[in-house]
Amino acid sequence: MAGVRCHMKRSLALFVVLLMAFPAWATPAGDDFYLAERYRSKGLFGAALVAYQSAADKRHPIAHHWVGVFLFEGMGADKDVSAAIRHFTIAANQGVTGSMVYLANIFLSANGTYRDCKAGEKWVKAFSSGSVPEEWAGRIESCENGT
Repeated sequence: MAGVRCHMKRSLALFVVLLMAFPAWATPAGDDFYLAERYRSKGLFGAALVAYQSAADKRHPIAHHWVGVFLFEGMGADKDVSAAIRHFTIAANQGVTGSMVYLANIFLSANGTYRDCKAGEKWVKAFSSGSVPEEWAGRIESCENGT
């Protein structure tokens, strides 16, 4: 009986080590994400978007970022800025810096449709640890001045 307990403890310890060694990509969402990365690297944007969306549906934050990129740029689907903003926001709220930068650019952009100076500044501060870097200060000021 003692041998069985020892074996169970070793098995549990091995399971914990393996669980820690394989991060999110070792989950079903990670499988979809890995597949999406392969499709993207081959220029198969429609297939990549489907796989990224599947991973995003399973709450993979970087997959949300890439769905946002594809929708914002019109890669593998028609351009859909509103949907891109939703995906960037989910990813940014989970700490994906690239999504924060996209959101800052969208909200501070001169094209107006999605212009929101306060939201843009919020995301600039989020990716720059609470301050506004000099290179972004002018963009925020231009946004606020309507230029």
